[in-house]
Amino acid sequence: MFRNLIGAIAPAFALSLLAASPTAVDAPPTLGVAEAHAESYEDSAEACVSFEIEELDRGLEYSASNSCERKLSCSMSWRLVCKTHKGKVQSTSDHSKPFALKSEGEASITASATSCKQNYKIENVKWACK
Repeated sequence: MFRNLIGAIAPAFALSLLAASPTAVDAPPTLGVAEAHAESYEDSAEACVSFEIEELDRGLEYSASNSCERKLSCSMSWRLVCKTHKGKVQSTSDHSKPFALKSEGEASITASATSCKQNYKIENVKWACK
């Protein structure tokens, strides 16, 4: 009985998906123009930005580059974990820094570990641009 139920529901579900999916022919010419621009802008922001990482004496430096012709407003966040020489965690702290990338420009973001007395780890590095 369960197979028969799935056999009856699956084609109906597939047809409902096809009916719900708009096509270019069905949509008015102005529908979704602003949304498409906004979505493509957000998607292209990720495609525009690249990073290079340089290890410093006490931290990491991220060099961000914007390969697109639009200005981007970005932010980077990370967690600094201070440890003893034996690897025992002494403290953790979350950090974030906003930065702007000019059209085809660059910026540097330093994740400093100078507050750690012994060893450190920089983890959970995330970035976003729009």
